[in-house]
Amino acid sequence: MLLVSVIIPAFKAQATIGRAVASIQKAGIPMHQIQIIIAPDDRQDYGFLSCQTKSLTFVQSDAIGSGAGPSRNRALLAATGDYVAFLDADDTWEPGYLADLLPLAQQAGAAFGRTSILLQNREILRLPLSGAETMLSFEHMARSGASFHPLVQRKNAGPFANRASQDILQSLEVLALYGGTVPMAKAAYQLRISPASVTASADFSRRAAVAYTEYQSDIKRGVTRIPDAFHADAISVFATKKQLNQAYMDAGQDQSYYQFIAAQTWTTASNEQGCI
Repeated sequence: MLLVSVIIPAFKAQATIGRAVASIQKAGIPMHQIQIIIAPDDRQDYGFLSCQTKSLTFVQSDAIGSGAGPSRNRALLAATGDYVAFLDADDTWEPGYLADLLPLAQQAGAAFGRTSILLQNREILRLPLSGAETMLSFEHMARSGASFHPLVQRKNAGPFANRASQDILQSLEVLALYGGTVPMAKAAYQLRISPASVTASADFSRRAAVAYTEYQSDIKRGVTRIPDAFHADAISVFATKKQLNQAYMDAGQDQSYYQFIAAQTWTTASNEQGCI
């Protein structure tokens, strides 16, 4: 039985994608129950990954630099698993990731992992801050500068928008489609910061700010998958993220976006606890 299709968009990812695939092999369920879908966006041959595992599907395209959203959409068309998970080519999963999320998703239709932000293999932030939460909510999404990644029934896995930060909109859609709160596992998606990361580009914050405004407009117009009952919650998430993004740009960007997020998040948490 094929349980999980894992979607990996690939753009100039030869140096890191093997590490991503290796983390899937340690995700805690048998590889014959996993379909790994590689969606190249650079016309490069990623066939060398076949030396690691036979659980691969390659979605070929003439596209170059079409974006993560269109790449994920091409991969979704090839997905045959009951559930779909997402992994960027420069990121990894903690060991046991699927074994942790899958039982929750089978009960609720979807589940999220935590988000671990790594800088040079060192965790600088783990979200949500408290390890006690068992459900992900709109409030968690609003207070976090980082994204969360679902394991979700294939019928509700997409499509993705062709804009910056489309994974955030997709996560909000999943939250809304499953009632506004979704089970959250202990295992984490490992978001790895590097100079080559999309968030490290000079114009990423500007593009994200524009995208956040456009997503708010789309939600108001009813052209996303978010039901009316959750429009205000989703719009509020993007409003909070816009504020955090603006604070980062105002600070002068002397550090990476996620280093800034880590510092801001810990400061906020300390202030709320009465610490200085």
